Amino acid sequence: MLVDLLMQDMDGRELVTRTRQLLGEAAPAFVFVTGVDQSRLDDVSSTILSKPLDIDQLLGVVAHHCGN
Repeated sequence: MLVDLLMQDMDGRELVTRTRQLLGEAAPAFVFVTGVDQSRLDDVSSTILSKPLDIDQLLGVVAHHCGN
């Protein structure tokens, strides 16, 4: 699941936490998308892609998480 880190009503971290609480092991893999300096994201253990997105990098990450 592609998730923006900065959203209006809740941030991406909260969305991931709530989704994992609800779905447990059935929760999807999360890939964060952000324009924020990644050095400020030491607490994020998921894959992080920077904006603007590089389509080849995006496709590679999606393929990796889909088992290809």
